Amino acid sequence: FEAVENSPHSVEIIATDLEGATDSQSFEITVRTENLQPTIDPIAKPAAILEDTLDEFVIPLTGISDGGEMNQAISITVSTDYPNMFEYLTVDYTSPEAMGSLRYKILPDSFGIALVTIRVQDDGPEFINAVEINFQIEVISVNDAPVFISTPIERVQPGEFYNYQIETRDADPNDMLTIELLSGPEWLTLTDNKDGTASLQGSVPISATSEDISIQVKDLAGVTAVQAFLLKINEPPTVFAFTIEMQEDIPYQFSTADFQEAFSDNDGDEIDQIILLWSRGIMQLDGENISSGDEIDFQANPNIQYIPPPNFFGEITLQWAASDGFVLSNFANILMKIDSVNDAPILSNIETEGIEYVQGSNPLLITESLTVSDIDDELMNAAFIQIKENFNRDEDRLNLLINNSQNISSNFDTNSGLLTLSGDASKAEYETALRAITYENINSRTDDAAPKQISFEISDGQLRSDQVFRILQITNVLPELDIVNAFTPDGNGVNDTWDFINLDVFEQVNISVFNNQGVNIYNCNTNDCEWDGTFRGEDLPAGTYFYLINLNNGRRKYEGTVTILK
Repeated sequence: FEAVENSPHSVEIIATDLEGATDSQSFEITVRTENLQPTIDPIAKPAAILEDTLDEFVIPLTGISDGGEMNQAISITVSTDYPNMFEYLTVDYTSPEAMGSLRYKILPDSFGIALVTIRVQDDGPEFINAVEINFQIEVISVNDAPVFISTPIERVQPGEFYNYQIETRDADPNDMLTIELLSGPEWLTLTDNKDGTASLQGSVPISATSEDISIQVKDLAGVTAVQAFLLKINEPPTVFAFTIEMQEDIPYQFSTADFQEAFSDNDGDEIDQIILLWSRGIMQLDGENISSGDEIDFQANPNIQYIPPPNFFGEITLQWAASDGFVLSNFANILMKIDSVNDAPILSNIETEGIEYVQGSNPLLITESLTVSDIDDELMNAAFIQIKENFNRDEDRLNLLINNSQNISSNFDTNSGLLTLSGDASKAEYETALRAITYENINSRTDDAAPKQISFEISDGQLRSDQVFRILQITNVLPELDIVNAFTPDGNGVNDTWDFINLDVFEQVNISVFNNQGVNIYNCNTNDCEWDGTFRGEDLPAGTYFYLINLNNGRRKYEGTVTILK
């Protein structure tokens, strides 16, 4: 520091050449301190403390500074070579205060000597910006009482093997522990493993009763701990039969009360698990199918649902048992009384392909395979057949072609397209009647080509079946024949023959022309007929002639007159 204290220093530099000429330069050098180390007062070793002391300890930190420099930030940290001895070890300090504090607390069962280092640091260069002080904290070992860390088995069944694995510990290193049975039944034997563990075992007699158990562990200093409990001989729970009333085809949702009210346990235990046995129907747990005999966790508030066989009514017996968490009870019956509920009749086996009705043809059967079934009724009450889509009230007709039953009557509503069959009759009679329903378009020259949806439905007097459908399409819709009523067979190339528009679409053609004496003067059986007004090669006189036209075996018939003009 001499250079600092004697500062500033005067310096003169003289330069001289070979001829002796000189020049000089003078200046001052001021030397100042770059940084001074921070400071903290030494800490004396605090008084030793006893193991398991729960107090917090505080050591004042004094003499804190940045070494005389101004406006330097100061930080203080603490470290130790024995961190596992401390619950916490921390410094409370706010820069640039001259005082702070060290706080610490010792972990239970910890002892020894810890070297503590406190480091004070400011903003100066690294090699001169910090200072460290060390001191020791001593914790004196105190003998700890041993403790039991295992939980005893406090419930046992007669005839079972009791096996309690005992575990103890002592915070003092290398302490030797001795475990012994102070009190208990004669059928129990304790085996000390000499390592802080032991086995308490024995076969439980059928006649065993609940008894108090007392186990002691002792360390080398004679300090002891005792684990005492009542070893209770568990009594099996009892379950009772109960009855459930439900309806056909409707699942039954069991409530927890259904089982709890039929459960008894002299030990006051609650239901831990249940087991259900069944051979008919389906059992579901939380919406998923389960198997007969599966264990069901009753503590999880299970959602148990029984689904009876379809369309079954009568009685089905299930069985159940329950566990108290230790042993399973007896099995008891659950009687499921299933009341009959009317089922809707079913129509099935209707053909899936569409049907074609040829324009102008005779009535056509709509179905030949429709089947009527009902699980709980022999008699049907009514049936309904309706043209649901594209009904033409002026042309479409539904009819019962053959009625072999005196019990069934039919009625067709031309406004709605609904054919109603009514009367109490057997399923077989209604099945026969439905297979005898026909469709007819009463306009032989209809141009209706829209597909028609025909529905079938049947009733047992209470419920109606679902509807089944068949699609009907009118096909081979033929156009009208365009017939001229006069022609001029004069050879001028205009209107020389009697011909027809649309005749080419007909497969069978029969055209005849007669004079006024009834003589057949012209015949044609092809679909390109064209009459030139002659008979046997001779021109016929002007006048009116009569014609008959029969097409496609009578699907189209025309009659009228045609005039030869000259």
